[in-house]
Amino acid sequence: MKREIICSLILLLLLLGCINSNQSKPITISEEQKKIDSITITWPKLSPRASSEEIRITCDSVTTKINKTIPKLKKIEKKITLYNVPNTPVSIWYSKANLPVKIEHAVANESKEFTGKFHYYFINGNLWYSNQIYAKYIFENNQLSFWLNEHWNINEETEKNYKDREKNLQKNIAKLLTKKE
Repeated sequence: MKREIICSLILLLLLLGCINSNQSKPITISEEQKKIDSITITWPKLSPRASSEEIRITCDSVTTKINKTIPKLKKIEKKITLYNVPNTPVSIWYSKANLPVKIEHAVANESKEFTGKFHYYFINGNLWYSNQIYAKYIFENNQLSFWLNEHWNINEETEKNYKDREKNLQKNIAKLLTKKE
């Protein structure tokens, strides 16, 4: 009888051990969202001494990857007053974690006709790159790190101009992401 009880206890312990080993570590929401999201992009590393060509190649590679995922993302369209132009069309694509991935908005000419678009790309919800008609901007750690012209040439600007442009871009992003007009 003692032998049967001991064997039963051993079997019970083995069974409990097997059950516990099959249970994986609980997944946090952020880890689960990362698995669900179709975008797995790491922040590109650009040297402060990167050439215009290196920057262009890196940006093209990452934006192509982001643009391929756009059809799978939640898209919000709205019209807002932007740069004193009412009813400016804005499209925002969000990840399943509800983080912005891309923003696109129309740009009007002097006659207030929409003739172009600005594009903003985000990595993990943080602004990374903006492609505008006459300029391109690259951010790292929420700071403007590269300011290029439309031909990918690096603009030589003062630190004050960088900071002012950085603030303006962040202000525009905040306005674009607001839920209300």
